[in-house]
Amino acid sequence: MSTSLGDTTHVALIGEVVRGQAVTLARSGRYEHAVSLLTELATGRDHTAAEHDLLARIHAQQGRFGDAERHWRAALAMDGPTDGAAAGLRRLERLRTRRGSGRVRGGVAALLVVLAFGGGWRFGHDRTNPAVAAPAPAPATAPAPAPTESVNVTADLAARLAGPEVTIAKAGGQVVVVFHDALFATYDTPSPQGRAALAGLGIRLAAIPDIAVEIVGHSDNFPVRPGGPFPDNTALSLARAASAAKILSQAGVPAAALTISAAGNAVPPHPDGPAGDTRNRTVILRITPPA
Repeated sequence: MSTSLGDTTHVALIGEVVRGQAVTLARSGRYEHAVSLLTELATGRDHTAAEHDLLARIHAQQGRFGDAERHWRAALAMDGPTDGAAAGLRRLERLRTRRGSGRVRGGVAALLVVLAFGGGWRFGHDRTNPAVAAPAPAPATAPAPAPTESVNVTADLAARLAGPEVTIAKAGGQVVVVFHDALFATYDTPSPQGRAALAGLGIRLAAIPDIAVEIVGHSDNFPVRPGGPFPDNTALSLARAASAAKILSQAGVPAAALTISAAGNAVPPHPDGPAGDTRNRTVILRITPPA
């Protein structure tokens, strides 16, 4: 069954992913891009509490404390978790107090530490609230894993996921899975062969505990049809990642282990010449082995 942008669950999932992309942009200092992404997400509707909280943290990092306060107060006025907004407002109040005592610089530094962007946006739910807690320091005595052990774990994971429908590669401590053939026939609807390939891989993934699976949606380089259900190839590729996540989850992969993202036609897994390549109507998987 096709999952369209009108599907409430699907829209909520896209919201989580777009917020995750905004966090990534803000983390790299691209604040205006992050704000633009969140503004586009809320086109035709009001911001959610989570979006207000994220916008507030971005504005606080920019030193725009009035805008930060406005968004946190908007988040507090809405239903849902409000701990992050309340903590942010308390920090702003402490900052104003320090300004009055001449300790502005230290106050700003303390605020930015608490508002540092971290955590990840998970398929299913957000496991962390970076606006509330600063990262916990790593134990001083924690031994680093031996390089050979890491290599062995990655190689074992690659061997367990191998199959005739995929190519397996190892990169940066992760296993990357690339499908040989196109997975999607029309928009975000998998072909029968694509559904079977995803379900088969899902069964193999479900047998491996404690892995993290990032599903990256792709498209070929042809523009989407005007008036269709998706405004551009990025939205289409995100919908494909969501559809793939649903199939993997149905095959037994825990939803909390799945993360989705969109690449559009920017980095095709197969060479995409002027005539396009339908094999890029696909997803790739980046799998992190158990710790």
